[in-house]
Amino acid sequence: MQLKKNLFILSAAALMAGSVACGDDDNGENGNGTPNGGGTPDGGGNGNGGLSILPDSIDCDETQSPPVCTIEAGRYGDMTWGPDNRFLITTDVGPDNVFIEDGATLTILPGTTIFADGRIALVIEQGARIEADGTAAEPIVFTSGTGSPARGDWGGLIINGFAPVNCGEGGLTCQGEGSSGAYGGDDPNDDSGVLRYVRVEYGGDQINDDDQYNGIAFQGVGSGTTIEYVQAHLSQDDGIEFFGGTANAKYLVVTGAGDDSIDWTFGFTGNIQYAVVQQYGDEGDRGVEADNNGSANDALPRSNPVLSNFTIRGPGGANINTLFREGMSGQMWASILSDSETCIDFDQASTWDQLIAGNIAFRNNVLNCTEPYNDNEVEEDDNGDVTFEDPCTISSLLTDGATDCGGETVTNLSAGNVSADPGFSSLVTQPGSTPVFTPSASGPAVGTAERGPDELGDNAFFDSVTYSGAIDPNGTDWTASWAAYPN
Repeated sequence: MQLKKNLFILSAAALMAGSVACGDDDNGENGNGTPNGGGTPDGGGNGNGGLSILPDSIDCDETQSPPVCTIEAGRYGDMTWGPDNRFLITTDVGPDNVFIEDGATLTILPGTTIFADGRIALVIEQGARIEADGTAAEPIVFTSGTGSPARGDWGGLIINGFAPVNCGEGGLTCQGEGSSGAYGGDDPNDDSGVLRYVRVEYGGDQINDDDQYNGIAFQGVGSGTTIEYVQAHLSQDDGIEFFGGTANAKYLVVTGAGDDSIDWTFGFTGNIQYAVVQQYGDEGDRGVEADNNGSANDALPRSNPVLSNFTIRGPGGANINTLFREGMSGQMWASILSDSETCIDFDQASTWDQLIAGNIAFRNNVLNCTEPYNDNEVEEDDNGDVTFEDPCTISSLLTDGATDCGGETVTNLSAGNVSADPGFSSLVTQPGSTPVFTPSASGPAVGTAERGPDELGDNAFFDSVTYSGAIDPNGTDWTASWAAYPN
C-alpha cells in the first residue's frame, strides 16, 4: 500500500536515526508471547534484551534493517515494541486508529522508533496502559512515515483514562476527537502508565474544523500516570492537550505547534512544572490556551491546574502568549512569558468572576512582551453584559496587595511579577535550530527567595525553586540531551 511505500523512501539519514542493532527475527510467528529475536519473555517485556513481543497478526518485513513491522488499524492486546524492529502505523482510510484495548499493556522499550502516516493515531483505551519508558540517551520517538515530513502527517498519541471531566453525560464520560473513544470517570488517581523521554513529531492531523487530532492528547488521564520528559514537535493542531483529568507532568517541550502549544479544557486539575514552548513564525496561535468548558463555563469540576516554571516564547509577532478563558481558575507561578504582543490575557466574564473571587493566582512571573497584560475590558457575556470595567483592569488586578475592583476587594492574586527582559541570547522561530530557553544568570529570572507554589507551602508535587522559567540559569538545560527540532 502507499503508506507502507512512503516509509521505504525515507532518506538514509532518517533510517539510520531510527536504527538499532537487532537480533534474529522470527516475525512473531508463534503468537504466544515469544519475543521477536528468539529471546524469552519476562512477563512485562522490559527485561528481554530489547526485543519485541508481537502477535501473529503483525507482519514484519525482514528485508529492511531493522525489520519494519506494520501495525494496521485495529484493536490489540499486550505487545512489546523494541528497537530490534521499527514500527509503521498505517491505515488505508481514516480517521482510524490503533487501539490498545482495556486490560492490555503496550510496552515500548528505549530507543524504539515508530513511524506513522495517514489519518490514524495510537490510542490507549480506558483500562489499558502504555509503558513507554525511554532514556535521555535512547528516547522513544514517534515520527512521520513520509519521505518529506510535515505537520499533520498522522494523528498522534492519545491516552484515555478514568479521571474526572466535565464534558460528558452526567459529567462522567466524554467521546474523544478522531474517533478515539470514551474517557473520563470518577477515579482521580487512575494510572494509564508511563511516558518518559518520548518525542512525538508531525502529528495533529485535522480531520475537519470540529474534529482534530493533537500531537499528544491526555483525555481524562489520572494522577497515577507518570509524564516526564515529553516533547510534541510540529503538530498541525495543538501540541499537548489535557481534556479534563488530574494528570501531573514535569519537563514538557512543545515546539512549532500549528495551533496552541499547551492546551486544556473540560475540568483539568493537574499540576505541571518545567515546560518550554517555542512557537514558530509560520503557524501557531497561543503558547498556552486554558479553558474550562466552552459550552458551560461554570461546569464542574472546574479547570483549576497549578503551573510553575514555564518558559513560553512566542514568534516575536502579534500573538497572545497565554490566554485564560471560559471560566477557568488556577495558578501560574515562576514563569517567563516572552516574545509576544500580549503576555497574559483573561477572557470572558466567567473567567473574570474567578479573578474577582480570588481563584486565579499569577505570581513571580517575568513578562517580556509589547504589553504585559491585556487591559481591554472583559468581553460581553451571552446576554451582552459586561461584568467588570475600568478601573478593574488586568494590570490593576495583577499588582501586589489588595485591589478595589467594582466594589470587591481582590487579594492574593499577584505578587512579584515583573515586566523585564529575561536576557535570552537569541530567538529561534523555525525548525532545524535549537531554541534558546535559558535566560541570563544576571537577569530578572534569578533570585534568592522561593518563587514557586512552595512559597505558600501547599503543594508537595513541586520542586522548590528560586528562579523563574523552566531552565535554571545556573544549572543544566534538561532539554539538551534528548529533545530534537527537525524540519
